[in-house]
Amino acid sequence: PTPRIDNQRPFSLVMLPDTQRYSEKRPDLFFAQTNWVKQSRVKENIVFVTHVGDLVQNRSKKPDEWKVADEAMAVLDGIVPYGVAIGNHDYDSDNGVQTGAATMYLQHFNPQQRFKGLPWYGGASPNLLNSYYLFSGGGTDFVILHLEVNAPDDALDWAKGVLAKYPTRSAIVAIHTYIRHKDGVGRETKREYRKDGNSGEEIWEKFIRRSPQVFMVLCG
Repeated sequence: PTPRIDNQRPFSLVMLPDTQRYSEKRPDLFFAQTNWVKQSRVKENIVFVTHVGDLVQNRSKKPDEWKVADEAMAVLDGIVPYGVAIGNHDYDSDNGVQTGAATMYLQHFNPQQRFKGLPWYGGASPNLLNSYYLFSGGGTDFVILHLEVNAPDDALDWAKGVLAKYPTRSAIVAIHTYIRHKDGVGRETKREYRKDGNSGEEIWEKFIRRSPQVFMVLCG
């Protein structure tokens, strides 16, 4: 049985960033992370886990890496609500980032299939690369959005629609691309992976600064 979590007392939100090298060479470390969450859920009052992308290193070339990522995240099934953002390494190829081709990601982490029927799963965008989830902690109700790499305008419009549906919930955005790569200071001003998408700065200007519900952005 899932341990009962107190939604009124102080809580923890766990973020897993860029596990690509673990899936490739050190699966024991990936499993150690999710098993720690499983073992610590009650003690730390963990109410949600978010993976901010780059589940694997070699995209669609190495199915074994996807098996590791799938099984490591499955440790959390029935234990704690979680969501998985897509990273640039999770698309089929460099060109796949531009076209939205993410065969292996959707085979293993299609939110409509993986989270079907679970009360905390909210829904996904038409291309299934953006999704949202609901959870509570510390007496507050939250909605957390997982957005695709360099989220294009249609993804941002979808996200705005989700917030409009839940105007009283505090909102978190999880996305792989947002902060500058070189020094981690400030938002990324270049569209790193897709020309039709938005940089971190553009996501801020078009969506986050205009959405006062959003109080936190988590990124890879």
